Order: sequence, then C-alpha cells, then structure tokens
Amino acid sequence: MGLLVLVAVLALAACGGDDDGDGAAPRTTTSTTTSPTVVTTAPPPGGPPTPLTGSATCTDEGADTKELAPGADLLGVELSATEGGGLTVRFRLVGPVPSTGTTLWSVFARPPGGANVQFGARLEGDTRSPFAYHFGDRVQQDLSPDAMVVGPDTVEVAYPAAVVGSLRAPFDWRAESTVEAEDVDYCPGGADASILEDARLPFTG
Repeated sequence: MGLLVLVAVLALAACGGDDDGDGAAPRTTTSTTTSPTVVTTAPPPGGPPTPLTGSATCTDEGADTKELAPGADLLGVELSATEGGGLTVRFRLVGPVPSTGTTLWSVFARPPGGANVQFGARLEGDTRSPFAYHFGDRVQQDLSPDAMVVGPDTVEVAYPAAVVGSLRAPFDWRAESTVEAEDVDYCPGGADASILEDARLPFTG
C-alpha cells in the first residue's frame, strides 16, 4: 500500500512539472510586422531622351507615273522635326491632289536595329485620315483630320511628339504613294523601283 502511495505522489509531481516546472520550455507568442516595400524608379542615365531634331529631303523625277493621277506622282518629300519632338512630313506632287478614289502617301522611318514607323496620309475623296503605325508594337495612332493639310499639289501632316514616340535620329527612311492599295511611286527610286529594293535615305538629325 505504501508503494502505491509513493508511485502516485511521483506521478503528480511529474505532471506538475510539465506545466510550471523550471525545466519546461516557456511558451511565447511572436508578432511579426511586415514593412511595406518601397520601389523607387530612378531616371534613366543621362536624363530624358533628346527630342527629335533635324530635317531631310528626298527628290524624285516628275511624271514617272503617267498612267495614274498626277497627285500620286511624287516630286519630293520633306521631313522636318518640330519644336517639342514632333515631325512634319510634306509631300510635293506633280499635279492636283486626287479628288476621287483612295490615295495614300507614306513615309517609312526605321531606326538602327528597330522596326518601321509608318507616317501615313490617306485621302478618300475629301476625307482625310492621317495616322502613324508602329510596326514593332503593331499600334496605329490616328490623328485629327485637321493635322493633314491638303493643298493644290501638296499634302502635309504634322505629327505630334506623342505620335512620333521614341523615334530619334539617326534613322533611315523612304517615301511612297499608293493608289487603291497598289504601290505606284517611291522616293527615292521612282515608279520603276519596288518595295523589295527598299532604297532609303539617312535622317541624321
């Protein structure tokens, strides 16, 4: 009987040690606070990109598309950077601008190692549709018809910096005219050229 009492006392002592004994590991509660991560974007080295500057001209012999309307025959194309990084494109034509059908005048600008940017001026009857198409991003940006000025034998479009985008000098370029979705005249190259020859001029800024 004494042995049983001793065992019971020892058992009670062991149980008490599990909760409050010196050898028991203390129970602690850890609260973790996560600080927000702040990401700071540093400006690119050298500051903001330099706006587009400079000008360039392409000339073409006249009357090399006799079978077509004179307004599709390019005499020359002028590119001029404007204040703030925009670009003005002026197409000089042999004869009157077409008043019927669909004619498209375009400049294709290509930076080194980059994709073409098409600066287009489409005229369908008296509807003016200037635009820029970035082949690398496959994005077309349409301008207000007021950005396209049609004269007796000229077509001029002012493309703002937001449409010019990241295009900077130097780049190479060419111009062409299209009638009813058919390419008919090039500058440089004339009507005897083809898009496969892809002759271009420098725009050095």
